[in-house]
Amino acid sequence: MNESIIIINTIAIILGPIIAVIVTLIYQNYKAKRNDREHLFKVLMVNRKAYPPDREWIKALNVIPIYFANNKKILSMWYQYYNLLNETGDNIDKMRGHAYLELLSGIALSLGYKNLQQTDIDKYYFPKIIESESQKINELFDDLLRIAQNTERLLLEKKKDI
Repeated sequence: MNESIIIINTIAIILGPIIAVIVTLIYQNYKAKRNDREHLFKVLMVNRKAYPPDREWIKALNVIPIYFANNKKILSMWYQYYNLLNETGDNIDKMRGHAYLELLSGIALSLGYKNLQQTDIDKYYFPKIIESESQKINELFDDLLRIAQNTERLLLEKKKDI
């Protein structure tokens, strides 16, 4: 009886720390993947109606198949949205918007945001001043491009003092 207790204690002393390390590594791996999916969701949310699209948003879209490889529902929504991104025609923007809301809603649900509704996701604050500035920059760029395309050469002369 004494020998069996010694053997059990020895096994527990050896296996205890090993099991603890394995559990810790599994948890850290789970937490890292969860953090990656959280970051991806935040990038998609922050840039959901930005135009032109932000490069980080594009990168985030392209890693959805990696971060949600085990979630067939999210993958299905992603591929549906992806296919619409390459389509043209009437009502395509509306269809894309709906598919994107579905995708974000699905990701939110998979991350545990049960109270985040599609109406909340669809809300987006974008101040008019920034929209106005962006429009002016685009107009300036278009004018400069038009001038450059229609000008053979550009001669700059020093301004004469008065």
